[in-house]
Amino acid sequence: MLKAILPYLIFIHHSHLFDSDFYYIGAFVVSLFFFISGYGLESKRRQSAINYKNLPKALKKLLVPLIIPIVIYLLIRLIREPIETVVEDILKYQIILPYTWFIVTLIILYLIFYSGVVISSKYKSKAFLFLCFVIVAVLCFNLFGKYAGVPSWGRNTTTAFLAGIIYKNIENKMIGIFGASTKFYMIIMSIVLVLATIYIKGDILNDFMEGNILKRPILAFLWPLLFMPLYTIIPVLNNSAIKYLSSISYELYICQSIVYLLLGDKFQYPVWLYLLIVFIGCTIIASLCKSLTYLVFKQK
Repeated sequence: MLKAILPYLIFIHHSHLFDSDFYYIGAFVVSLFFFISGYGLESKRRQSAINYKNLPKALKKLLVPLIIPIVIYLLIRLIREPIETVVEDILKYQIILPYTWFIVTLIILYLIFYSGVVISSKYKSKAFLFLCFVIVAVLCFNLFGKYAGVPSWGRNTTTAFLAGIIYKNIENKMIGIFGASTKFYMIIMSIVLVLATIYIKGDILNDFMEGNILKRPILAFLWPLLFMPLYTIIPVLNNSAIKYLSSISYELYICQSIVYLLLGDKFQYPVWLYLLIVFIGCTIIASLCKSLTYLVFKQK
């Protein structure tokens, strides 16, 4: 269900139509995306269902769906603008499309993860060495990535990827040792953090994007860890609509820039109408791009 909902929260974040109390929620949503990625990869690793040979396939799943949206985006821009302006604008920390910095960072995290799998496989204590390698590598990227031109938003949320890996390793142990009480206390902590994020104007939001360099990665690490137990008690909807939106979740994220480009100045629309057009437009274009990708590249 999270995969179906999170892209639409990102759309609200990128609309810039709300004050800072909601604007910064986008960073927390991205943290959940990275958390899910780390958790999923670690689940496969612990089942011995992952090795370095899986890396090309994993990267293909990230990159192939970008091709058709990129072609559409470039055609629209080249019709409207000089080629010099377009080229200058796309040469950033992204894969041509705006907001694809998330994918660039995810590719880096994939490379770190699979490198850890390869390096640790040569030793007896491979689980421990794997965790040590991934933790050190992600923290180094977070702390020193800025010297390689990686923007803050491309680094600060990577600790959520670590949180996903660590959470997968400790979830069963925590339940076994502490029983139901741990879940109760973590649910309470989750509720407090969610309420603080949404309703409290101040440090917990501003520190994430603009505060101390240590506070931002720490918040990105803690947010998913505190949210996940709360998520376990939320009724999970598995109807056909949720399943379908989950299946196009990735396409929703990468196709949003096409809709923003077509709409132009957002302030010419009432807020509710603009968001409605974005929601419907992104859903339609994401569906079309996914279908075309399957027809052309045979990739679901």
